[in-house]
Amino acid sequence: MKVILENEQQRLDNFCMVIESHLNGKTAGGKPDLESSDYEMIDMRGHSRQSESAQERQKYEDALKELYSFTFVIEDEGEEEVYPVGKFGVAHPRSPEIPLVLDWRSEMAMRASMFNGETIETPGGDIIGMTQLELDRRQRRVVQANHRRAPKRQPSSLTKRFTEQIKSTFKKPSTVPDVPQDSFMEKELTKKQKDRSIDGFIATRQAEQNHIIQAPVDTYMIVQGAAGTGKSLTALHRMSYLQYQDERRKMLYLAPNEATIHQLLKDAEHLQIQSVSTIWHLMILRFN
Repeated sequence: MKVILENEQQRLDNFCMVIESHLNGKTAGGKPDLESSDYEMIDMRGHSRQSESAQERQKYEDALKELYSFTFVIEDEGEEEVYPVGKFGVAHPRSPEIPLVLDWRSEMAMRASMFNGETIETPGGDIIGMTQLELDRRQRRVVQANHRRAPKRQPSSLTKRFTEQIKSTFKKPSTVPDVPQDSFMEKELTKKQKDRSIDGFIATRQAEQNHIIQAPVDTYMIVQGAAGTGKSLTALHRMSYLQYQDERRKMLYLAPNEATIHQLLKDAEHLQIQSVSTIWHLMILRFN
């Protein structure tokens, strides 16, 4: 665990150094020794959009304040790369096509956030590890790093692979994967049950919530749950996710009272939901 903590601290230090150097007009770290084609399967929306210099500078300043929530490891043809995931995507200052941080709403990040110790196959490679971070953002220090990694796959014979493929055809498909809870998850649920931040939500999000957030836009759902189980916050995360997919989409959120509206407005701002208007006990989210 000490090695993992040190590696994550070094990664965080490098991240901050690159951004600070850019804001100060200096060069740090040079251009990443990677080709943009290495990232062709990563959802790049939000990472390479052109913007005015003032807006771009503000985004990098915000990135230093927010940092990121977790990292994951992806393996492709024997090569491993580590990607941080945060509140919003951040591009490398000198190479806009290469992300320093992936947006939590991107497809790859959403898949990685549900990593439970088993390899997740994606078109861009296999997700084989994830490190949930607890950060001291003021000190820019990694306080805790909980790392999970999938066991290495053993090469199997042609007969064994064929048998596994035959067996898989008889398995009943599951729409919601079963994500086991371990002691770390139980601790996080206790510690962050009142935490409405991106970090708290990612640390305690269940497969059912992820299924709701990523459901097709034309899906009708009735979500039931006791008070404090995260229904409202899951709905806002879904809105943020849908906005990420299409900024022109308009949505309506109905709230029962003003106190709820005030809390939802804070959450909406934190989730980067744009163009929010309120009318009495209605909250209307418009995306232009």
